[in-house]
Amino acid sequence: MKPIHEKLSRIPGAKRFPRYWRHVTPLKLLNALLVEWGKRTGKTRLSGYPYKIIIDTCNICNLRCRLCPTGMKTLKRNKGYMTFDTYVKIMEQLKPYALEVELHNWGEPFLNPDIFRIIQYTAENGMGTTLSSNLNKISQDAILQIIESGLEHLVVSLDGVTKEVYEQYRVGGDFKRVMDNLNAIIQKKSALKSRTPIIEWQYLVMKHNEHEMATASALAGKMGVDLIRFVPAGLPFEDFSNREMVETWMPENQQYWHFNPRFLRRRDYIVNEICFFLYRSITVNPDGGVSPCCVVYDDSYDFGSLLHEDIKDIWNNDAYISARSLFSRRKNEAQLKRTVCHKCRLFRKV
Repeated sequence: MKPIHEKLSRIPGAKRFPRYWRHVTPLKLLNALLVEWGKRTGKTRLSGYPYKIIIDTCNICNLRCRLCPTGMKTLKRNKGYMTFDTYVKIMEQLKPYALEVELHNWGEPFLNPDIFRIIQYTAENGMGTTLSSNLNKISQDAILQIIESGLEHLVVSLDGVTKEVYEQYRVGGDFKRVMDNLNAIIQKKSALKSRTPIIEWQYLVMKHNEHEMATASALAGKMGVDLIRFVPAGLPFEDFSNREMVETWMPENQQYWHFNPRFLRRRDYIVNEICFFLYRSITVNPDGGVSPCCVVYDDSYDFGSLLHEDIKDIWNNDAYISARSLFSRRKNEAQLKRTVCHKCRLFRKV
């Protein structure tokens, strides 16, 4: 069977597999509707809670990718793993609302020694699981655990079909090792007759690799991956206006300009929509700190900590209310507390 081939010219993630509806409960459905209604009507205080949970289980990485603050060593946060006990403490607050849990953000999650316990706990508690990996460092035992842990969706970051192209951006990576590991997972999944995880090849489109996209599509079909997605690349939050990075990495194909800072020359934002992170999702770092979105990585920008506060106290605190007011036509509360969102140029403010 050929893989589903997605070209995402608007919102990365908007057309992904509708894979988590089996985790819907009446409470989760009502909660999601309350969140979406709050976003649609511009509420700054929400009755619902985040239903997409982004948990950075490890902000350490074995690669030095050229547009990643972890790889560039500019991540302004203590590095480490989230322990299983910390994860459970946090998720006990969030699991009543969670449809999907992403177990990655700024690092390589398979470096976390507790990652398979974390996946299993999440699956057993009725939440969808997604994990993204560069697939450079996994053992044969890990390949089997990937299939048997309950992981529903595995995203493999693979931006090229030749060693020269792949390793130009994924510094420290080994193209052959990634391909061998990916093939091994596909074969093990087939041998075990397992429907999961859905295996997604995610290809960041950049200037140096856009000429290999057609070959990648054909190769994905031969290998047996379920889905290949060509995703627009973006710059680190603190470097949105870095022209040198734009000229070096941003592709020529404007279909993949979704996060391209060239838009800032025409208008005061990059993405022509209001911020959805402040409504639908919550981003939790290994230390329990809550970032307003998965794009921000400086711990001084945190909106709270789920190790020291309850989600019900954080979700409608002054920081969240003030940030949401930037995208609302209701009473202006933007000065209630100045946040990183006030200086963000990613989304269109109202």
